[in-house]
Amino acid sequence: MGWTAESAAPAVEAPAWHGPARLPELRVHPGNARITFSARLCGLLTVRGEFTEFDGRARWAADEPRRSSLEATISAASIRTGIAMRDHHLRGWSYLDAAAYPVISFRSRSLACGEPRLMVRGSLTLRGITGEAELACSSRRVALPGEGAGDAWLLVGEMAVSRSRFGVGRPARALGPADIRPLIIGDLVRIRVEVRVPPA
Repeated sequence: MGWTAESAAPAVEAPAWHGPARLPELRVHPGNARITFSARLCGLLTVRGEFTEFDGRARWAADEPRRSSLEATISAASIRTGIAMRDHHLRGWSYLDAAAYPVISFRSRSLACGEPRLMVRGSLTLRGITGEAELACSSRRVALPGEGAGDAWLLVGEMAVSRSRFGVGRPARALGPADIRPLIIGDLVRIRVEVRVPPA
C-alpha cells in the first residue's frame, strides 16, 4: 500500500489519551475492523450501511509522536446497505462513481491528544476530490470471549463528511434537474470505524 510510519510526520500535543499508550504498526482490515456509515433520509429516516473491503495501517506511540500515523484505503464498490438496487445506484456516477474512482482514502497529517479523545486530522480523498477531514477517536476495554482470555482495546473513530463537498449525490445524467433523489438525503454522512486491538 506504500505506507510508512515516517511519511506522515505529524505533530502531537501533550498526551491525555485514555487508550493504549503504544500501537506498533497495527494493520486495519475486515478481520479486526468495521467501517460503517449513516445518513438521514427526508430528515426522518436513517440509512445505514458499511464498506466491506478496506486496508490500512495505524501506529501510535505517545513517546514517539512523529512516528504516529494513520492511513487507510477503502474500495468504493464494496458499499453495502442491504438493498442491492440501492447499492448499485450508490456505486454509480451520481454518487461514488466507483468505476472512475475505485478508491476512497484517508491519510493523517496530525494527531492531537485531548480529554478523552485522540483527534486525527488529515486528508480524505473521495470521488477524486481531496479535502481536510477529522477523525475523533475514543477507546474502551472489552472482554475477549473465553475464560481467562483477558481484555482487548476497542478503538472507535467517528467522522462527519459533507457529501456535497466531494460531489457525492448528483442528479442522474438522463434526468438532470428532474432527479430530486439527491435532495432528499442529508448532506452529512457519518462514518464510524471500529478496530479491535488484541492484548499485547
